Amino acid sequence: MSHKLDARGLICPLPLLKLKLKLKDLNQGDKIQIIVSDTGSRADIPKWANKMGYEVSINKLSSHETEINIKI
Repeated sequence: MSHKLDARGLICPLPLLKLKLKLKDLNQGDKIQIIVSDTGSRADIPKWANKMGYEVSINKLSSHETEINIKI
């Protein structure tokens, strides 16, 4: 199942905290797409997700927004 989380306008660490809360509701094999605008979150979320063993792909939407796709 696919999920979306819009964290645009939130500053670090709020996007990561919201992501961690959302992940509690997901199952193995689920995917979540999070859109962030904070530069710290653009680096921190993929780094954290890789450390947790999740599959991560990043798509830069604009100079201010990045889409981070995570597979649980």
